[in-house]
Order: sequence, then C-alpha cells, then structure tokens
Amino acid sequence: MIVRILIDGYNLLYAWKHVAADKERYSEAARDRLIEILRKYADTSLAPITLIFDGHSQECLRKQQTHLDPNFEIIYTSSNQSADQLIERAAFLYSKYGQVLAVTNDIAIRNTVIACGGTICSCDNFLLILQNSFQEISLRVKYHNHQTNNQFNRRIKRH
Repeated sequence: MIVRILIDGYNLLYAWKHVAADKERYSEAARDRLIEILRKYADTSLAPITLIFDGHSQECLRKQQTHLDPNFEIIYTSSNQSADQLIERAAFLYSKYGQVLAVTNDIAIRNTVIACGGTICSCDNFLLILQNSFQEISLRVKYHNHQTNNQFNRRIKRH
C-alpha cells in the first residue's frame, strides 16, 4: 500500500510543458497551477501527496506556511537543502510505514527510493496517471448526471 506520493516539483514542471503554457515554466503561476491540479488529484484519489520544490527564498518559505494539510503537503526547501535530498530522506522515513511512490526523472533519487523499498514513477507516466484519473472522474460525473436526469424525467412524466 502506498503511504505517500513524493513529487519532485520542478522535475514534474519541466516534464509538463503545458501545465501553464502561457506562463514561464518555473514561475509562481506555473507552480500554483501545478499545485491546484495535484490538490484535485489528492482529493479524488485519497492518496497523500508531498510536493517538494527547491525553495531557496524567504517568499517561498512563507508561502509554505499557508498550505498546512496532512494529506497534501507543499514543501519549499531551505537554501542548504535540495528537493532531491528531502525526497530521499522522506522515502527512508516513510518506508517504516509502508511503500512510498516517488515521482521524478532523477536517476539518483530513483535508485535511493528503490533501495528504501519504495516505488518510482517517471514524470511522464505520472502525467498519464493524472490524465486517466481525471478522464475517469469526468466519465463518472457524466454517468451520474445522466442517471439523475433520467430519474428526474421519469418523475416528471408520472405527475
């Protein structure tokens, strides 16, 4: 069972060229759009997510304080730590509680996570997982709406 998904934020932004196509790839707007999408995924999949960015600025560290949710964490590292280091450390610590899934294209992180007993997913594969998940939800909503409309129409015809 996956106890936590650890996502290398800038690595995923780099792979996802269309997340905020009209914005700079590593801009605050692109990060915010990625956060919005991943929060929706966490809410629908019930998978706890930790999204980790190389922070290095006081603005990012202050912003981190506004996202206090145990099922969706956003972490901006300090200037003396990289996102890679934090992902590797988190994979080791969470391994005591179950399997960790790390989303990254970084080979060193992937090797460390696997050595800790975790699972890895490339950014491209994770993007496919996101796309499929949102398509499935959309189909379920359409089906539910169709069923609800049919029930409503049957009730109207009876009266």
